[in-house]
Amino acid sequence: MSTKEIFPSIKFVVESDEDIYRARSEMAKFAGSISLTEQEIEELKIVITEISKNIIKHGSSGKLSIFFEKGAEKSVYIEAENPTDNSDTTKIFDDGYSTANTLGIGLGAVKRLLTDVKVKVEEGKFTLIGKKVFTEKKNSIIQTSVYSRPKPGFKANGDAYFIKRYEDKAVVAVVDGIGHGDKASEASKMALKVLEDKFRDDLEQIAITIHRKLHGTRGCVMGIVRINKEGKIEYLGVGNIRTQIYTVEMYKRLVSFDGLLGSNMRTLRTDRLTLSTPCLIVLHSDGVSSFNFDDRRIIYRPIMEITKESFEKHKKSSDDATLLIARIP
Repeated sequence: MSTKEIFPSIKFVVESDEDIYRARSEMAKFAGSISLTEQEIEELKIVITEISKNIIKHGSSGKLSIFFEKGAEKSVYIEAENPTDNSDTTKIFDDGYSTANTLGIGLGAVKRLLTDVKVKVEEGKFTLIGKKVFTEKKNSIIQTSVYSRPKPGFKANGDAYFIKRYEDKAVVAVVDGIGHGDKASEASKMALKVLEDKFRDDLEQIAITIHRKLHGTRGCVMGIVRINKEGKIEYLGVGNIRTQIYTVEMYKRLVSFDGLLGSNMRTLRTDRLTLSTPCLIVLHSDGVSSFNFDDRRIIYRPIMEITKESFEKHKKSSDDATLLIARIP
């Protein structure tokens, strides 16, 4: 017979950044009481921050409740509510969607981090109910975090990303459809479909298949990395996707060759490296300004904090933007 240990809920009125800080701090204290890991707590901090910012942006003030439960599984429940004059909730989890003229990256990240999340609007009140279940699991070959949003003013995102873990390997990729809007999004989505179907293929064969499928579209550029548990990676880049690797001992920028999948594909070459661990693999579209981490100790920081801070600092207002960071522990 399973038993559950129920912890009192903690409740906040959220009206300012000070309230967000207090909610994060109290949440972290309670999370420690059910033995969540540092990484799990950092993920919850991001969830609390983004939900709270959403309350302030759209309702000026609102309520936030957090409830913890410990049994066979450890669970965290979050409920937020605030006044709203918007009744359409169909796109609020889309990266880049915002009704407050903001970047709209927050609730997309929340959806990725929670096990389940639902929203509703009734009588001028917006309510979000989320749940995160933490289960015992084997160490993943990689940890990943990503932020992506369309060019401000556009609803469709011409950028896309792909993350696939399988057996003792993982594949990650960033794709950038040429231009902006629906046509760019169409090209990147077609590339993602090929990646989903062909992720086990050689990287060069994946690129060739995408190239053929995208004839007649705007085309796309792509950076793709395959990783295995020994720290061996394969990389292929076509066009201006920037890819970098960081370990304690070294920094390396991987070469992406000129070309356009779907139109003008030139050189295809797969680079192969063996990396010391831990390490970070950073991929981003040209909607994110080029940057380097000067302090190599950053590889030990929570990956979601690294991604969020880097994205907010280096995103461009003139383009779709995507930043994906993977860590081999």
